[in-house]
Amino acid sequence: MNLAIWHNILWSPYKAGVFTALANLMAAREARLMVFQICETDSQRDKLSGVNYAIHRYPYDLLFSDSRDRVASPALWARVLARTIANPADVTIISGLDRVEYWLQAIYLAAAGRKRAVFYDSTADDRTTGALKGMAKRLFFKLVPFTLSYGQRARAYAIAQGVAPERAFIRCQAAYLPADYDAEAVVRDRTANAATVAGPIFLYVGRLAIEKNLRLLFAAFDRFAEGHPEARLRLVGDGPKSEILRALASTLLHGDRIEFLGPRSGPELAKEYLAASALVLPSASEPWGLVVNEALHHGCPVIVSDRCGCVPELVEDSPCGAVFAYGDVADLVRVMGRALDWSARPGEVARQCLDRIAPYTPEAAAQQTLDAAAAISR
Repeated sequence: MNLAIWHNILWSPYKAGVFTALANLMAAREARLMVFQICETDSQRDKLSGVNYAIHRYPYDLLFSDSRDRVASPALWARVLARTIANPADVTIISGLDRVEYWLQAIYLAAAGRKRAVFYDSTADDRTTGALKGMAKRLFFKLVPFTLSYGQRARAYAIAQGVAPERAFIRCQAAYLPADYDAEAVVRDRTANAATVAGPIFLYVGRLAIEKNLRLLFAAFDRFAEGHPEARLRLVGDGPKSEILRALASTLLHGDRIEFLGPRSGPELAKEYLAASALVLPSASEPWGLVVNEALHHGCPVIVSDRCGCVPELVEDSPCGAVFAYGDVADLVRVMGRALDWSARPGEVARQCLDRIAPYTPEAAAQQTLDAAAAISR
């Protein structure tokens, strides 16, 4: 089997791990993989870190060595369509359905009678879908009748939009981990760090953007900090609302305990996960929430809004996770209290985190992708 996968940008470290694992699986079966990376990066990632080419150990074709925002649309559409036509894959998986080039691919592949699927990661909580958008999605899924989604919520939403259940596949989300990652070292480090921390440290990792609902997190932290004078909130990341959020923090009673750390990656980011009492992801819209995977891999418990796609798999019924009702400050304050218990049992809780995230590996994601492609090709 020849499999072609289209991906929006090369930047993503976690996709590098999955695609590398997939290439290894397919090579063992004498099958062929080609990943088409449309652009090198985009404006959302430009400030986070550069592309680490060393981790992309699979066959790929980079169409544009530039940020997607700087490539003229007609040139991008033409090159994407030309590569799609020229590649004789048995199955082609395209990146999504929210851009013109994806529609061009869908129309051509359908007209040519070629086997095709789409990565579809939206959930019912992501954003309001009007009648026109709903009609467009249903049309797209007639052109591309198979989907690969992260988790139960995304799969359920694809089915609600007209995809047949037997054609809606799940591909687990998997974080990228460095070659020297050591789970036992995680337990040791978290235990040692807990002995040196005076109060709970809450960590946010991600873009400083509207959909992340950080205003609610600030309000909840300010209220929680009234009874816990050693508590701190640390934010890793950058984004369009950075200056507004800094100004907001300065107006809070306990805003001096909110720290803006800027973008961090690699060992610097790992240190933040290892030191935090809990990761908090308060998003209004989150198809999955990859930072939850990353936190759990570092023995760090998680607190997420009920809008996050990963809730059923990673957080519900978990001894190392808690869910709060989106938009409810009091409920977030309540679940933040669980960090006090987690901090008192760092080694035990770290192992619970590691057990929870253990099935979510690049190898598992690769196998699920290959299984779906094999089913589609039949």
